[in-house]
Amino acid sequence: MRGNAPTRGFTFVGLVIMMVIGCTVYLKLWSVSSYISLRDAEIM
Repeated sequence: MRGNAPTRGFTFVGLVIMMVIGCTVYLKLWSVSSYISLRDAEIM
């Protein structure tokens, strides 16, 4: 069990990092799409 804990913690940290990266990419894409829609609305 002692040898299994580090790997489990590493996978947990990996999951957290993946979640943070996913949220950042999602927010960035959402902000870019909203900015484009706002710019198109101004052009219209």
